[in-house]
Amino acid sequence: MFSHVDWDKHLPVMYDFWDNVMFHTGHYSGNPMAKHMMAHSGNPMNTGHFKHWLKLFSETLDGLYAGKNTELLKERAKNIAMIMQIKILGDPIS
Repeated sequence: MFSHVDWDKHLPVMYDFWDNVMFHTGHYSGNPMAKHMMAHSGNPMNTGHFKHWLKLFSETLDGLYAGKNTELLKERAKNIAMIMQIKILGDPIS
């Protein structure tokens, strides 16, 4: 699904996005919904993709961090994934 991604370019954007989600830094500017809608039109996503991403995201956080901010970031990621899934697929994560 992500073989076309230039990770050297994309990772710093993702770092800024999550930094902004967590700490409201204002370092991120972009439209992740539009990007994911475009990605979906070329390579359709399904509910399983969202569940798998959340699992990997949570496992990665749990492997690296612990505490209140870790749990808060996992909750924010879950909310973002739910909104994206509803807007992209028309149904929430079950």
